[in-house]
Amino acid sequence: MVVSLYQVLGYDVLLSKYILMKIIFIIFLFPLAVFAQTNTNKAINKGEADLKALKGLFSKHKKDSTSQKKNDSQATNQQASSNEETAPDFKGNNIYVAGKQIPGGAKIIDCDYMYPFNLGAAIITKGRSYALIDSAGNFIAPWNKYTDIIPSNLKTGNTGIFKASGKPSENYYVNSNGKIIYDIFANMSSYQDRLTDDGKFIILTPIAGKTPGEKLVIDKNGKKYHIPGDGDLSDSIYTFYKENNGNRFYGFNKLDNTTILKPTFSSLTNFYDGVAVFGMKDQFGQFKYGLVNKKGKIILPPTFLDAPIINGNDIATVFGTASSDYYKELINLQSGKVIFKTVKRNDKEFKPCDNSTYSVAADQTGDLLDSSGNIMTVSDFLKPAGVRIGVGQKYMAAYVFSVHNLLQGSGLLIFSLIPSNRNNDPYMKCVYNIKSATFIFGDFQEEKAPLIVDFDPVSHLSFSSLPTGKKDNYGTEIHQMGYMNGKGEFAIIRGQGQ
Repeated sequence: MVVSLYQVLGYDVLLSKYILMKIIFIIFLFPLAVFAQTNTNKAINKGEADLKALKGLFSKHKKDSTSQKKNDSQATNQQASSNEETAPDFKGNNIYVAGKQIPGGAKIIDCDYMYPFNLGAAIITKGRSYALIDSAGNFIAPWNKYTDIIPSNLKTGNTGIFKASGKPSENYYVNSNGKIIYDIFANMSSYQDRLTDDGKFIILTPIAGKTPGEKLVIDKNGKKYHIPGDGDLSDSIYTFYKENNGNRFYGFNKLDNTTILKPTFSSLTNFYDGVAVFGMKDQFGQFKYGLVNKKGKIILPPTFLDAPIINGNDIATVFGTASSDYYKELINLQSGKVIFKTVKRNDKEFKPCDNSTYSVAADQTGDLLDSSGNIMTVSDFLKPAGVRIGVGQKYMAAYVFSVHNLLQGSGLLIFSLIPSNRNNDPYMKCVYNIKSATFIFGDFQEEKAPLIVDFDPVSHLSFSSLPTGKKDNYGTEIHQMGYMNGKGEFAIIRGQGQ
């Protein structure tokens, strides 16, 4: 076979070009690839470091990381769920997918609806009947004993008190053991009843002519206390005032009447998350405000013309004046450090992202602020959980969906993950448990009760609802409603026929 010179030279030229391109890649492009990979690793490591820093905003207790990692690793290896196909590529420990039942199977209860646990007891309903169950699904108060039961605090739970009614003459406060701690109907001619703002105590004010001058307080165990008639109770502290020359001065005591601070302040709010706002009036009648804790220690001196806002988790918002170099400041009450400053009214600012009852530093764009003043994006926060967000990734965006009960180092931070392929992939929720520093992924849904709430400190269960992928005879999607543990496993579920 005759091979032309053109063919030989053409082949050699092509080969030379191929070799030349490889040399160029080795010299120039390979270092760039290494550099990009190094930066990617640095970004991931930074996200993990930022996540550790953010925990400082919420958690006040250190954990045994070695045993925790071992337990979480074992649990992760046992996971299985209908959500796994749509979950991110997980990395590391402390990451779970919701939907699996506990080993041995979940307890099935025939009911219409379930509501969050409240210090070891949860409300369930069927028809017009209510009942209370414990963490094993056993009945504390059986069906048909009460026609209505409501928790004493719908926002946070963790009070151990319910208000229950049955027949017209049956109206009670009961605790999480099912014990009646106060009969409202039997005492209605003597006392007016109400709950404290946090729902943890019942306050009984005598009706005119009945034991004037003091109030009766009842806790979740039925224990009774007496406080002055002009006193108010919050966060287990009662505030009171004394008058002197027409001026009121406020102080506060423990429930057993041990004095913490004698009447000193010109004004004093109720305590919230261990802190209260107090005011001092000068000789010209001008009030200036500060913060005091439950031990009577002043943690912010009275230098502010506007009352500070207590955000919880040892974070407070203070306001400047016309002569100040700031509009708002966020202050870490433990360190006294200003962690973020808003200079002008319309500048970027961090604030509670649900309402003033909850405390998580998040701004309008979803960036997060930790207790040291470090700012991170939601994307960086979720990187340690294996979530990648952006062009070409499974999720195109993520934002803070809501928060629940983020007080005193606990609570849930809930993110929504928006899939890039919204026609085929469902929206996902990522639930970050502050206390255990774990992530739980699931397509949590809202049905009657919130889509997921904080883990009850007694039962260690959280209410949640997940779609089953099935529909009823009317074409409505059926949800799996129940109570899950910290690994996303259901321990108690509503009967599938409901």
